[in-house]
Amino acid sequence: MNKKEMLITPNTYSRPQRKIKKVKGIVWHWVANPNSSAEANRNYFENRKHGNTGYGSAHYIIDLDGQIIQVLPEDEMGYHVGSYTYTKKALTELSSYPNNCTIGIECTHVDSKGNMTDETRQTLIDLTASLLEKYDLSADDIWLHQEVVGWKDCHRFYVNNPSEYKKDKQKVSDVVGGGKIKDPIKVSYDDLETDEDFVNYLQNGDAGDKVGKLQEKLIKAGYKLPKYGVDKDFGDETEKAVRAMQKDAGITVDGLYGQDSGKALNKMLDTKSPNTRTSLNAYNSKKYKLASKAGLKEYQTFLNTFKDKAGFHSLATDGIYGRKTRDASIRVYQHLARVSVDGIFGKNSKAAAPILKQGKADKNWTYLVQGLLYCHSRDPKGFDGIYGSNTTSAVKSFQRAKKISIDGIVGKNTFDKFF
Repeated sequence: MNKKEMLITPNTYSRPQRKIKKVKGIVWHWVANPNSSAEANRNYFENRKHGNTGYGSAHYIIDLDGQIIQVLPEDEMGYHVGSYTYTKKALTELSSYPNNCTIGIECTHVDSKGNMTDETRQTLIDLTASLLEKYDLSADDIWLHQEVVGWKDCHRFYVNNPSEYKKDKQKVSDVVGGGKIKDPIKVSYDDLETDEDFVNYLQNGDAGDKVGKLQEKLIKAGYKLPKYGVDKDFGDETEKAVRAMQKDAGITVDGLYGQDSGKALNKMLDTKSPNTRTSLNAYNSKKYKLASKAGLKEYQTFLNTFKDKAGFHSLATDGIYGRKTRDASIRVYQHLARVSVDGIFGKNSKAAAPILKQGKADKNWTYLVQGLLYCHSRDPKGFDGIYGSNTTSAVKSFQRAKKISIDGIVGKNTFDKFF
């Protein structure tokens, strides 16, 4: 195998330098950018250090000619399978946060279907086999990104061609001297695990109800959030409080709220009584949750008016933001932007984004923005198609959480964070 080391710079967003204690699986991905080079995708991960394109990275990228570029050391965690939901199988066999025990391999491809060159495909088999042998794993420890998170069609070629996936896993098994592999799991989108027993890591930049619950617990335990309080944004103030709690609890101080931190905080709360401020925040949180669910139902009804033009089946108006609602949102966006409707928010879709701001936004585009705000736990104070001060405030809150320009204006960068 032709392998080239091009490690990215240590940074918060793509190389956090957190150690993997034990490798439990190898995850296959596609880069979702046809005919792009491995080096170009490596540079994309590198540029994420600026915080403008969110979190993301993988350990290896295989080029169209079969050359391998190593982006991360194998003993460091990448951000390649982060999600708010995971399949029950992944939670059982990997961990509650599978990034911390898996190695990610990204594959370049020649078209939007994920078809690879023969060289890329053979290198994927060879590289995977060498990793399995190194970490004493079997071909049954190979995962598609979709098999881990449940909703993402990655690696698209294998998701849409399960017989080819099984065939290539068997080839890997033959190389490492394994036997007949198990049939790949069939992902059911109704069988995703979001139970609080499986708390994913929360970290600076996250937002939503889970962050709000954390903030309530921190205040109840005596860790003050004087500037923002329970705003459901995991910013610097919340990270500072988490670090203080971790230091007091005698656990690793990293500002990340995971299972160990959750257990430590809950233990602290066992010795403290609730206060009025926490009770009021809990009441407001419940009140917002009801408003958010109603807003999402209105949004799903709005999306359904475009189902024929945007090419998707009618959504259930259940007030739940899942894979189908996200897919429909992208398709309606593409229809309104007059670009190819395929449900993939790629560079062409991003480039077609309009500039939307207070007093200057088409009604349908505003409905889309308000709905996406509800999807991301932001309250525009109504689903009315009017881009006013309430929508602007909600957009600013979302932008602050995602660490992009906070101007209340929705353009390509904000839409990129929505999707």
